[in-house]
Amino acid sequence: MRALVVGAGLMGQGIAVEVSKGVEEVVLCDVSEDALERARRGIELSLKTLEKHGMADRSVLNRIMFTTRIGDGDAADIAFEAVPEDVELKGRVLREIEAVVGENAPVCTNTSIIRVSDLAGFLERKERFLGVHWMNPPHVMPLVEVVTSRYTDEGVAGRVAEFLRGIGKRVVVCREQSAVNRFSAAVLAEAERMMESDGMSFEEIDTVWRYHLGILYTLFGPLGNLDYVGLDTILLVSKYLSSTGERVAIPDWLVEKVKRGELGIKTGRGIYSYDRDHSEMLVERIEKILGMLRFLRTLEG
Repeated sequence: MRALVVGAGLMGQGIAVEVSKGVEEVVLCDVSEDALERARRGIELSLKTLEKHGMADRSVLNRIMFTTRIGDGDAADIAFEAVPEDVELKGRVLREIEAVVGENAPVCTNTSIIRVSDLAGFLERKERFLGVHWMNPPHVMPLVEVVTSRYTDEGVAGRVAEFLRGIGKRVVVCREQSAVNRFSAAVLAEAERMMESDGMSFEEIDTVWRYHLGILYTLFGPLGNLDYVGLDTILLVSKYLSSTGERVAIPDWLVEKVKRGELGIKTGRGIYSYDRDHSEMLVERIEKILGMLRFLRTLEG
């Protein structure tokens, strides 16, 4: 199997390293020899770090071909575009990719902000085009978003998701745009509001995430964590905040779950279902939080 990666910046370098786990050859393309030399050095440095953690070895370089010619990626089985976030530039590059890859090869864009359907307009075979949004750095972060457009064939999206899972990635499927960036935009907007209306500082807002929300959301997820709080409590809090004029939506599913008595770990069912005693789960929760705090202390030195 052969892969083509176009754009040898930081994202393209990481994508090439990760994709090499699932193919015999990666063709990494950029516009100049200088860009490719920087990419080679960057990949070598990354591999040294990954080697220390048992995540890769230098043999990866033997599977990466560095080139300034997209045509060297002819008959590739899958292609990833990772050029700057400029619609016209991406459109031109995607057309070039489409012209050289294999007939049934998925063509994937790494865009994090542009609607995938907008980019699909540049291509003839829209059904095999989709977004594959890698997190930064791609060769370290486990999450990858498969982002479909209104044209994307479900079978193609499934094949790409299967490939990504096969190289060890955690995959979520989104429609049109990145879920990660939607979360990021919402958090940034609320942080700005807190600074303006409540006078909170940059440091205070980051402290809230580093020493509370970041820990709980990492361990349990923002929705899974609600099961420990209790969905009945969440509903009461939501109703109160809504009554004070806060911008809080009360989702129908939350109201329905509370009506059915699905309140979280204390009832055995909430966002998720549980088959263990809730007291044991609370003890396990504490153990996980303590483990995370110990880990964070090692990072802080």
